[in-house]
Amino acid sequence: MKDAENIAVVGREIDAVSLTVLLKKNNMRHKVTLITDTELPGFFRSKLPLFLVDKISLKDLILYEKKFLEKILLIKIEKVDNLETLSLKKISSEYDRVYIASITTPSIKEDKFIHLSKPETAIKLKQLINKKNNAEINVYGD
Repeated sequence: MKDAENIAVVGREIDAVSLTVLLKKNNMRHKVTLITDTELPGFFRSKLPLFLVDKISLKDLILYEKKFLEKILLIKIEKVDNLETLSLKKISSEYDRVYIASITTPSIKEDKFIHLSKPETAIKLKQLINKKNNAEINVYGD
C-alpha cells in the first residue's frame, strides 16, 4: 500500500467533493482536506435555479452530506471566507499535494449584483425575490 499523504482539494462544487472522495477511497490512510467557502460543499451549481423556484430543497443540491464526509470518510473540511482570495503559496507549503477544482467567479463585480455561485448566494437571492414580491429582477448569465 502507498504511503499516506497529506492532500488538499480547493473548491466548492461537485467536482471538488468528487475528487476528495476519490482520493480518500483510493487510500483511506491519506489525510484529505477539502478547503471550501460554503457550508454545503459538493453542490450541483446547475441545480441552484431549481432551488430558487422551490422545485428542490437545499438538501437536494448536494451529493454527499457534510456529516458523511467528515464522520464516515474522515475528510477534514476547512471553511475559508473566500476561495478567490486564498493564498495558494501558503496552502502548497502545508500539503504534499494540492488540487484546485473549478471555482466560479463573477464576471460582473458590483455590490448590487448577486452572483449565483453557491447555496448561500441562492438563499440570499431567494430572500430578495420573496421580499420584493412582484418587483422586476434581472438575471445575467456567464
